[in-house]
Amino acid sequence: MLTDKAIHAAKTKEKLYRIIDGRVPNLCLEVPPIGAKRWRLRYAIDGKWKMVILGVYPAVSLDEARKKANDIQKNPCL
Repeated sequence: MLTDKAIHAAKTKEKLYRIIDGRVPNLCLEVPPIGAKRWRLRYAIDGKWKMVILGVYPAVSLDEARKKANDIQKNPCL
């Protein structure tokens, strides 16, 4: 499960990578080679998978990202 300490410690690598939250299904933190860490959520509408950016860390905290992810999963048409 992600923590603020783990997010802060995530360092850039040669390629983009994702850290799965573990508490909220399909929520992850993307760490690109260059740029800011960003929250992404993968969800399905009518059997088609979509990905949405929930915000950039630290402007959007772990708790805020989880809340946004839960809201979208309850009503994906938002």
